[in-house]
Amino acid sequence: MLKKIYLILIIIGISCFVTIVPLSATDEINIESTYDSGTYYNQIHDLKLISDKENINIYYTTNGSTPNESSKLYNQSKSIMIHQNTTLKFIGYNVTNSSQTSQVYTFDFIIDENSTITPNLVAGTYYNQIHNLRVSSSSGGVIYYTTDGSTPNNQSNLYDGDVIMIHHSQSLKFISYDKKGVGSQIYSYQYIIDENPNITPNIKPGTYYSEIHTLKVSSSSNGTIYYTTDGSAPTNKSKKYDGKVIMVHHSQILKFILYSDTSNSKVFSYNYTINKSPVTANPSSKKINKNFKVSLSIKGNGKIYYKLNNDAYKLYSKPIKITKSSKLNFYGKDSLGHDSNVLTKKYVIDKVVPKIKSSSPKSYGKLKGKNVVIAYSEKIDKVNSKSLSKITLINTKNKKKVSIDVKILNNKLIISPKAKLKPNIKYYIVIPKKTIKDIAGNIFSPLKQYKLTFKV
Repeated sequence: MLKKIYLILIIIGISCFVTIVPLSATDEINIESTYDSGTYYNQIHDLKLISDKENINIYYTTNGSTPNESSKLYNQSKSIMIHQNTTLKFIGYNVTNSSQTSQVYTFDFIIDENSTITPNLVAGTYYNQIHNLRVSSSSGGVIYYTTDGSTPNNQSNLYDGDVIMIHHSQSLKFISYDKKGVGSQIYSYQYIIDENPNITPNIKPGTYYSEIHTLKVSSSSNGTIYYTTDGSAPTNKSKKYDGKVIMVHHSQILKFILYSDTSNSKVFSYNYTINKSPVTANPSSKKINKNFKVSLSIKGNGKIYYKLNNDAYKLYSKPIKITKSSKLNFYGKDSLGHDSNVLTKKYVIDKVVPKIKSSSPKSYGKLKGKNVVIAYSEKIDKVNSKSLSKITLINTKNKKKVSIDVKILNNKLIISPKAKLKPNIKYYIVIPKKTIKDIAGNIFSPLKQYKLTFKV
């Protein structure tokens, strides 16, 4: 028992002897801080300075100036408080030999209680895949992230500064950690990838029969729509679509484009034709001596309505038979229910053969002018291209033909001798049968020729 007591006393004596050995002039003084330089997301309330030697006074500054024995003396029973960005400098002095000091230690502390993580591309809608997304921390902390919308922590993907590829719509979440392992708030960024955005009008492009007052467009993706109405390519400097109706007063090519914050879609082009008279009739008008049919056609996908004379309007489905002189009214109705202008065509069925009303000179009369003029009861025409060449002027004395020019002017047949006719000699004009007809096609004198005798 006495041996054990002696042994304990010897050990205590040795220990006490070691601690009271004076610091050698050649010993190096080392001082450590419980916090390393760096960024912290909370204020520091428990920073301590620890020397590896006894009898060391530590002096420090927090304004970046060089510390000395006139600086603030560190109280080892208390902590240094760091409330803001601070440069902490400290030095140790040997209590028994003030000429023996440690080096000056410098620690820089950044207190960033509002640390942010910012991407180089703003969150939003993109019309192409993203191949160049990067993020940065305002505090320089270590960043971790997820791409599946889950909450990140220090076991998530470590961001190494390289680009993040986004091939489809994703919710990216980030967190950064300071030197003490304290995490920042979580930052979430939603990226929508829509490689095929559409801009769709509520009225299909095509032909319409009156002005359009209800045209609107919508997009399948987020973004701002811009458009032009003159056929030029739109940009984000063009007119901004505000969701109200676009008025189409005449035929126009409307072009639209969709812009997100950083990209744009392709150009969408829609052609609107305003045709207020889209229906055509074939024949458009006619004077004829027999029954016939009129066909109606329309531009676009509208329907045709018509009426004959005083009948009610009805839907057109097949050619219209005309059996008497008639007035045909018709119009088109487009897919919006808009009516076109009403057009009117007149058709005449004339079965009356034209007659000669007068002649100058009269039969067996005297020609006083240069031309022989035969007037018919209505407007006339030649039966064919050779008809007028068959009309002849004969000198009754020598039975020879006189060279003539023949022309038709409305209801008149004008015969002009090319040579001067001799006085007191009888001449006669012969108009063969089937030479002259009216506009309806009724042929004058179909069975016999016409003969006009006169004297100069």
